[in-house]
Amino acid sequence: MRQLFLNIIYKGFVPFVLKPLTGVKYKHSEVLTEAKQFIIIANHNSHIDTLALMSVMPGHKIKEIKPVAAGDYFGANKWTSLITKMFVNALLIPRCCSAKNKKNEPFRIMIKALKRGQSLIIYPEGSRGKANEMQEFKNGIGHILLKYPHIAYIPTYIENTGKVLPKDAFIPVPFNCRVVFGELHYCKGQNAKEVVTNMYNEVCELKAA
Repeated sequence: MRQLFLNIIYKGFVPFVLKPLTGVKYKHSEVLTEAKQFIIIANHNSHIDTLALMSVMPGHKIKEIKPVAAGDYFGANKWTSLITKMFVNALLIPRCCSAKNKKNEPFRIMIKALKRGQSLIIYPEGSRGKANEMQEFKNGIGHILLKYPHIAYIPTYIENTGKVLPKDAFIPVPFNCRVVFGELHYCKGQNAKEVVTNMYNEVCELKAA
C-alpha cells in the first residue's frame, strides 16, 4: 500500500506539476537500476531537487528510498514531520544532537536505514545554496562510506532548480532543468575528507555531461 501511494505521487501527480515548471530532463537514469541499494550524492539548490529525484526513482523500490532531511526544519512540529514522512518518504535527522541522546545522532539514524537495506538521497552541502553554485561538501557521508564501503553511491548533478524555486522563494518561475547521474562509485579515500573531496569532484564533472 505504501509503495502504491508513493508511486501515485511520484509517477503521477509530481511529474504532472513539475513538467510545465521545469521541463526536467534526466541523463543516465538507467544507473538507478544497476544496484539494489545506493546513496545519491547530489548538489542542492531548491526543494524541487527532492521532488525531481524521487520522480525518476524505480517504482518497484521507491518505498525503500529515503531522502535525508533536516529534522529541525522539516520536523519542527508533529504535523510537518508527518507530512514530510508521508509524502516525501524522508528520513529526518537532527543537525545537532546532545551527547546524552546518542540514539538521535545523525550517523546512527542513517546507518540504521542502510542496515535495513534502504537507499538514501543525501545533499552533502548541508543546505540549499545559490542556483548552480556548489558549496563545500561536509564530511559526514565520508565517515559513513568508510564504515560501509560495499554500498555504492551515485554522484548526481542537478541544474537550474534553484532558478525555479530559490531558497526563501514561495512562487516558482518556469525554467528548464536537468538531472545528470554519474556511474556507480564506491568509497575512495583514506579518510572522510578525501572521500567527500572525490565526491565533490565527481559531481562537478557532471556539469559538462
